[in-house]
Amino acid sequence: MVLGDGHVRRMAIPLLAASMASVVYVAGPVVASVWANDSAVAASPDSKEDLSIAIEHQKRREQFQQQLLKTETDTSGKVRPDLWRKGVEHQKQMKVAPYSYDLLDNVVTRRRDIPDTASRDMLLALITLKYTQSNSVCLVADGQVIGNGAGQQSRIHCTRLAAAKADTWYLRQHPLVLGMAFRQDLDRVDRDNAVDQFLRDDLTPAEEALWRQGFVDVPLRLTAEENRDWLDGLKGVTLGSDAYIPFRDNVDRAHASGVEFIVQPGGAMRSADIIAACDEYGMAMVCTGLRLFHH
Repeated sequence: MVLGDGHVRRMAIPLLAASMASVVYVAGPVVASVWANDSAVAASPDSKEDLSIAIEHQKRREQFQQQLLKTETDTSGKVRPDLWRKGVEHQKQMKVAPYSYDLLDNVVTRRRDIPDTASRDMLLALITLKYTQSNSVCLVADGQVIGNGAGQQSRIHCTRLAAAKADTWYLRQHPLVLGMAFRQDLDRVDRDNAVDQFLRDDLTPAEEALWRQGFVDVPLRLTAEENRDWLDGLKGVTLGSDAYIPFRDNVDRAHASGVEFIVQPGGAMRSADIIAACDEYGMAMVCTGLRLFHH
């Protein structure tokens, strides 16, 4: 959330399974802060009214979080209105399965040790998938979603999309990226776009020319070997799938992005192949028996 220059803008409220903590972005010097439940509200100078608005916004956000947690554990099975389409009200049954560590008991691979951090990441992946358009695959690391591939017609396309986003997230932490010499007048959005384009190899000539204008010293792009060497440092990633993984190509692609833990419903015809691929890479995989399709 950004509070500055007399305005309030919501920037990021990541959903964490273990603790509903928020990331706070601050614009300008901070003169007042309100901390509650690992969350923060900040205000800029001469903005008492902003601070009052921010505190009220914080209260409403916490109420929403409490309601969300209540919804996640609701097993009443009530039918809720979904949406209106051309004058017809559509309804669907709420997913009533509670999200708890009990879902993670069925480990089907040779590797059976799953640290608490990975269990937490599995639950976060499942909660994310519940609200993501199917088909979807989610990659989580260190309590945060680092790649989400949603709305695809093929499971491997979901995995490739999520893994590519996770790769980009990790490559953004490369020393060459952190040391880029941007023009002083380049704003944050343009800098973010410049980093994204730095990590791509498919820019059009027009995009390339515009990208080069954003730097005092235009950086040399990473070679394929440098890219791979850096990505080899990405470890301990968890992959969640909203439906069963049908082929081992998903496991192969996931391994290249540091995946060590997988959580999925299970039940594919080629389950033995999937498990064998996980064993080959030393992964631990949990089959929950819970499908999370969202259409």
